[in-house]
Amino acid sequence: GTIDRLRSLREQHTIVGRYGEELEQAFEFLMLLRIHHQHARVAAGLAPDNFVDPSALSALERKTAREAFGLVAKVQNLVIERYRASIW
Repeated sequence: GTIDRLRSLREQHTIVGRYGEELEQAFEFLMLLRIHHQHARVAAGLAPDNFVDPSALSALERKTAREAFGLVAKVQNLVIERYRASIW
């Protein structure tokens, strides 16, 4: 799964190694939001989906989700910068 891939990358890639634990926590938090959302839909007799409405989250959940997505964007940008010459 994703956590296993992150752990493997942590050992092989310096950028992911630097942010690996935070990425794992961010992923787990976002998946927890998704699972809670899906559970609530099923409990309400609706089909589960993957759209978590930010306005339905608490202020703390919104802040944490924003930080998690910010971390992902930061790591993506670092990887792009590191491999820009190889990409273009």
